[in-house]
Amino acid sequence: MLLCFGLISRAGAQSPDTRRFVLDNGLEVLLQQDDRSARVGIVVSYRVGAGHDPQGYRGLAHLTEHMTFRGSRHVAPLAALAAYQRVGATEVNAYTSATETVYHVNLPADQLPLALWIESDRMGFVAGAIDAAAFVLERAVVLDERRLRQGPDSRRRELLAEACYPEGHPYRVAASDEEDLEDLQVDHVRWFLQAHYRPDNATLAIVGDIDLAATAAQVERYFGPLRGAALEAPRKPAAAIVYRGTRRLQLEGSVSRERIDLQWALPCELESCRPVATLLRELLERRIQANIEQLGSVASRSGAALSTHDGHFELSVSLALAVTADLERVRSRLREEIARVVAEPPAESELAATRTSAIVGETARWESLIGRARMLTRRRDRGNPETLPSVQQSIAALEAVTAEALHEAAKQWLRMDRVFEWEISKNRRVEMRVDNDEGDLLPTERALR
Repeated sequence: MLLCFGLISRAGAQSPDTRRFVLDNGLEVLLQQDDRSARVGIVVSYRVGAGHDPQGYRGLAHLTEHMTFRGSRHVAPLAALAAYQRVGATEVNAYTSATETVYHVNLPADQLPLALWIESDRMGFVAGAIDAAAFVLERAVVLDERRLRQGPDSRRRELLAEACYPEGHPYRVAASDEEDLEDLQVDHVRWFLQAHYRPDNATLAIVGDIDLAATAAQVERYFGPLRGAALEAPRKPAAAIVYRGTRRLQLEGSVSRERIDLQWALPCELESCRPVATLLRELLERRIQANIEQLGSVASRSGAALSTHDGHFELSVSLALAVTADLERVRSRLREEIARVVAEPPAESELAATRTSAIVGETARWESLIGRARMLTRRRDRGNPETLPSVQQSIAALEAVTAEALHEAAKQWLRMDRVFEWEISKNRRVEMRVDNDEGDLLPTERALR
């Protein structure tokens, strides 16, 4: 425990200086000062993702993300990446989820104006600068990425989303059909940019060695002139999913490893249950490592995960089986371990070790400038980001969770009658076969709501 608090000693006993404001054009700006290194982390989050792809245009959000790296009115194709590399930038990347598209970069603090120039040009001046030849190349890249995700092992997340969420839910993102991608044209990307890459549909977060007043002025200089008409109503956060009954998805295919995955939807708000949910994830991870992996039945890619959607949690356990493992035996052992977690609270020694692992992870989140900027943007729909707790407050919340509270959460959340389970097993065919032991691949709205 002393090691963990040694890691956070420089983070300070109080929350970092944070400022939130909204430009006249609707852009939400979140600034947080941290002068422990001469660098800044910048995140631009657009409230649009694959869940917003129109029917028949699957893959449009992802393809649009690719095209924003192909230049804008004032930035030559691929010049942004080269400029970032010249100044020593790291973590230059972007991704598209079901509900948002995120761009981020970590660079020296004195190069902040460069990032603001590049990202403001991405926001306002890509649509009119798309090159037809570059579009064809990027569409081919996205198609290749899609083709690499055809096997059951790599497509399990897509299939899970299709099976878990009812029709119309933003997380029920179908896989990008090749026909849809092949039919996409330059004008579709231009429309998507104009409809969604707007200042009033985005959040800019900057964390690092900055002066709050001077940085606010720089943001106003680069982003203030941008305008964008609101072409559609803002999306409301999706309601939390509650599993009604157990769903089981079985896949068979030509895979390198068999898998077993379980997933629960936690019926609580993000901020209220984060400490206990974090510790429960860590406890499951430790049980897998201690009591299943030691049998030589599970590969190193196994563990437990906690994901967030619009302020709600999903907790999952994932086991990648060793080549020689017996799937039935591993499944039985996994259920035994979950039943143990539900049946009795952890011993104080196990809880202490679990808490230490969680504190190390929490510290790592705070030490990352990009990670903290993402924490700010994720809170935009859940109250004032200025109330973001300090690292010591977050750790204190973990310290306050008792063995009894953790046990009570396990009993309420790890219910085997409200779980989504899927397995991937081997066969000699290259084709994939999908079965469901309740008759239908997709649950109805009566099953999930």
